[in-house]
Amino acid sequence: MVRWIATTVLALLLTVSSAQAAEPNVALDELKERCRIYAAEVFAKDYGDHLKIEGKDIYYNYQAHYNAHLNKCFFLEIAAILEKKNDMALTYRLFDLFEKREYGSYTQSTQGAFFCKVQEAICRSKSKWDDLIKPYMDE
Repeated sequence: MVRWIATTVLALLLTVSSAQAAEPNVALDELKERCRIYAAEVFAKDYGDHLKIEGKDIYYNYQAHYNAHLNKCFFLEIAAILEKKNDMALTYRLFDLFEKREYGSYTQSTQGAFFCKVQEAICRSKSKWDDLIKPYMDE
């Protein structure tokens, strides 16, 4: 009888422990899903996939990522801008989606225009941009 009680208590503790261990994953999965859904809604509402203004064709795309360490939903706006003067620019802008705060921006055009900054760090290449946004988009 004592052995049965000990086995039952141990099984109960393992069950509770497993449920508690799984719970954060459920919450994390829910946060990731909320981020993904909200990013899709923002993109559909504010961007669409193509915009034509003042002699420019702008093609948009995005990536969304929930960063559990920072507890933030990041939105990476990606735009290819084609101008009639045979100029093309590629731009990336990184935002905290819920706070609507820009973290960084990267632009490079075929005519030589270049800008790259993440927070206070200035970057001089696309690979450096990728390195600087990695802590926000890979966690």
